[in-house]
Amino acid sequence: MLSDTQKEAIRKWAQEGAELGEIHQRINDEFGIQMTYLEARLMVADLQVSLDKETEEEEDVDSESIAPSALESDLLGENPPIGGTGGVQVSVDRIAQPHAMISGRVTFSDGKGGAWYLDQMGRLGIDSDEEGYRPPEEDLASFQSQLQETLKSQGF
Repeated sequence: MLSDTQKEAIRKWAQEGAELGEIHQRINDEFGIQMTYLEARLMVADLQVSLDKETEEEEDVDSESIAPSALESDLLGENPPIGGTGGVQVSVDRIAQPHAMISGRVTFSDGKGGAWYLDQMGRLGIDSDEEGYRPPEEDLASFQSQLQETLKSQGF
């Protein structure tokens, strides 16, 4: 998809301190290649480019996306939990939810959880099992870190 020259340009942008969102935009603007945020994120990972800063989208789960669960996990054919430190457990569904590219389950340190998903635009959301539930901030950070590692280890 990308030429060697384009790959080197992306590596240079990252070395100059560009965040993932900026790299994503520059790929579109300078190369004329349109891709989703998630595709850009995966491409940067494939190029083994390290970004000094985590993007705001990776650090914060949109509070509007936390809502009651729409689907039960047993209907999704979920895998057993893969990652888990600090009481947070993350799993990936074998079959993604209809509105998602990738989905799975998360159980937070207090035992409550829900279904997580990455939509077609690469946005992360959580459908909580319990209406109005908001996980602790440190659990959200742990969840996002584990999710990134889990997806990376599974080739996403």
